Amino acid sequence: MNALEAYFAETGDNATKLAERIGRAPSSITRPLRGERNASMNLALDVERGTGGRVTAAEFLAICLKAKEERLRCGAGESRPFLATMRGEKCFNS
Repeated sequence: MNALEAYFAETGDNATKLAERIGRAPSSITRPLRGERNASMNLALDVERGTGGRVTAAEFLAICLKAKEERLRCGAGESRPFLATMRGEKCFNS
């Protein structure tokens, strides 16, 4: 379990609630978590602030990078790595 998953599990929070708290659209968080777009440093810093430091900017960027790598490995349209991982699913190409 990564730091963001742990934060969501412990707080009952989710990407939509976090996005609202930091003044962003939910897709600004979910798309990088799926590897569909690159996370910016500003977004990572907002996530750190929005989680009270429980998820650092570096941890958020690492989670997004892992999702991007998984998306590229699996094929762009086949996987939603972060969300699938949370459900215990694996890439079809694994």
